[in-house]
Amino acid sequence: MTEKKCAENNIAIPPVRKRKPSVLIDEAAQSQYHYQTKEEQERITSFYPLLDSLITGIDQRFESCDIVTAVGKLLSLEIPKVDIEILANKLKVSVD
Repeated sequence: MTEKKCAENNIAIPPVRKRKPSVLIDEAAQSQYHYQTKEEQERITSFYPLLDSLITGIDQRFESCDIVTAVGKLLSLEIPKVDIEILANKLKVSVD
């Protein structure tokens, strides 16, 4: 998609610079990663972390919605077992 847009607008995509491995003794030398293409570099350094933070945010939002709904049902004294389990998990207490 990005490459297509760049081609349509005559934007040159710079090649990935070949980097030399570190000559220093480093325990993290196994984790030095060199990307083959610019697309791969952007996917790993930008897209995946962004996607991960979006999914985490969505999970937290829906967890909050479930908790608010469960508390609302608790206050009206009409709380089903599923909502009791949600509150028990959040408060780290036993359902029994």
